Amino acid sequence: QVVLPARRGDILDRSGNLLATSAAAYRVDADLILLRRLALDRDEIEDLTAADHQKIEEYAGLYAPLIAPFVQMTAEEVYSALTRKTESGRYLAIAVLGKKLEISDLAAIKQVKADNKLRWLLINDDTKRYYPNNNLLAQSLGIVSGDDKGLFGLELVYDDYLKGVEGVKISEVDRRDDDIPLSEPIVTNPVDGARVVLTIDEKIQAIVENEAGKALEAKKAEGVTIIVTRPSTGEILALVNSPDFD
Repeated sequence: QVVLPARRGDILDRSGNLLATSAAAYRVDADLILLRRLALDRDEIEDLTAADHQKIEEYAGLYAPLIAPFVQMTAEEVYSALTRKTESGRYLAIAVLGKKLEISDLAAIKQVKADNKLRWLLINDDTKRYYPNNNLLAQSLGIVSGDDKGLFGLELVYDDYLKGVEGVKISEVDRRDDDIPLSEPIVTNPVDGARVVLTIDEKIQAIVENEAGKALEAKKAEGVTIIVTRPSTGEILALVNSPDFD
């Protein structure tokens, strides 16, 4: 069973300019039960001996340096994740090695997996949130968590509209995790999140943010807030809180 992530909806200004968007990425997990079976070359992995532990650690140490460049971790960190144990001394069943990883590295890590027959290395689709204008409207837009949930600001207020609905794919696979030909997978496609269009005008917002920055520095203030509205309708064309963040 594989989760098919929904693409989080865009946030646009009144003219359709992108203020927040999501792009394709990938994530990497490790099936540590399968890793141990392959390291020991047997299905039974209970009641491990000291020699078994050594084999598992050597196996993890062999492949950790190959994986590390693609998951934003050091080889030591990958090794630690692959061999981590609970307080009672039992190995974990799954390890998250990386989320929101750049799609440009996807082909390379898939090649590493194929070349080394790392069936325990699980590579799945993911999405990554981008704010094309960096600091622009940052305090109002807010940010999302590593699980694409709005944490504050508009990302939180409109989270139910933006997040969409995840899909799922259920299929029969062979020992290499490839779909078995002539078997029909059951697929429920994800529903992407809705677009949210603000009354904000990107150009006015940029001008006012620049003026707020000047005022912040000139007055040595702790903060500056400026709101620009259209008096006839009450629409907010710019909403600035300075200092801001990228």
